Amino acid sequence: MGQKTSHEEFKAVQKWLEDDLYQLDQMVQTLQDYYTLTPEDIEHLNRHAKRTLLSMLPALVDSIFIRVARLTERAKKCGHENLSLGSLVHLLNDLGEVEKAEHIQNLLKEIQNQSSSIRDDHRNKRYAHVDFSVAMEGKKLPRIPVRLLREITDSIEHLVIEATGSGYSFKATPQGNIKRLAECLKEYFEMKTEKTRH
Repeated sequence: MGQKTSHEEFKAVQKWLEDDLYQLDQMVQTLQDYYTLTPEDIEHLNRHAKRTLLSMLPALVDSIFIRVARLTERAKKCGHENLSLGSLVHLLNDLGEVEKAEHIQNLLKEIQNQSSSIRDDHRNKRYAHVDFSVAMEGKKLPRIPVRLLREITDSIEHLVIEATGSGYSFKATPQGNIKRLAECLKEYFEMKTEKTRH
C-alpha cells in the first residue's frame, strides 16, 4: 500500500479520535450516574453486585484520567509523534488550513489548562510512575470534581467537531445505565421476597 495523503491521514485520525471520545463520554456519563444513586439504589447494588462495583468504580476513574491525559498531551514529544488532539493541528497545517489550525490550537491550549492537573499530577504520579510520597507518605493529589471531567470531555468533543466538521454524536445512550441496573435489582428483590411470603 502507498503512503496516505494528508487528507486520508486526517480522516483516519478523525475516526480514531471519534471512537476514543465516544468511549470517554460513556465512561464520564457512567461516573456521573453513580452520583444519581439513592441510598436504596446502593443497598440493592451492594446486595447483588458489590464486588463488581468495588472493582469497576476505581477502574472507571483510572480509565477516564488516562484517556484525558493521552488526548491532551503534545502531539510531538521527545522526538516521537503521539496521536492526540494536537495531531489535528499539525494535519490542518499540512492541508493548508492555517487559520483553522490556529483556532484549534487555541482551543487545545484552553483544554490543556483545564486538564493540567490530570496530566501533570495524576498521570505522572499515579499512572505512568508511582510517586513515593503519594503512595507511602499520604501526599494528596489535587481533587478532580466529576463536573470538571464532564466539562473537559465536552470541550474535547467541541474541539473535534470544530476541527473536522464531524456530525458524530458522542453522547452516551441513557439505556443500560447503573441507575436502571439498581431499579432492576430492586424489582428482582421485591419479586423474590414476594414469592417467599406465599
